[in-house]
Amino acid sequence: MSGFEVIGLIASASQLIRYTGEIIDYTRSIFIFLKGSTRRFSQHREHLEALILAVEAIRQTPLLQTQLIQHHLGVLLRRTENLRAVLRRYTIDLPQKLLKRFRAALSAQKAQEQILKDLSALERDKSNLLLCITSSYGVTLEKIKRTMDSKLMAPKNDAGSGWDSKSSSSRIL
Repeated sequence: MSGFEVIGLIASASQLIRYTGEIIDYTRSIFIFLKGSTRRFSQHREHLEALILAVEAIRQTPLLQTQLIQHHLGVLLRRTENLRAVLRRYTIDLPQKLLKRFRAALSAQKAQEQILKDLSALERDKSNLLLCITSSYGVTLEKIKRTMDSKLMAPKNDAGSGWDSKSSSSRIL
């Protein structure tokens, strides 16, 4: 063997070692990701469960029975249900066989990007719902104020059934 052949052999061996190391590092990072993602996905599912309970409570509140709020609740609930189904797939126990674990890690890693986009969209939906609820409460408070103002300005009759503006305003404040 000549000197060039020895150098070529050493270079090839060093590249092979480097690529093997990269494969091992990549494989290890996938399994670390899978273990961490299972925990993260479980936490996301728990938050979604709490959100579903909150949506149901809002649906049971008579003051919030407007068409706009119900529309936003429907959008939020559909997105939550879809996201919960996706997360459920990735929070199951890890497969025992190495090849299946590797495939599960790859699919979870690909799904994480979409899950993060869906979670971001869910936050926007929640913000929209909160704006609608705040608007609804503003309208309701304005109605209460107008009613109170009209009652405070109403003339007092002799039977005492009218409002005494001095005592009623102190009760309000």
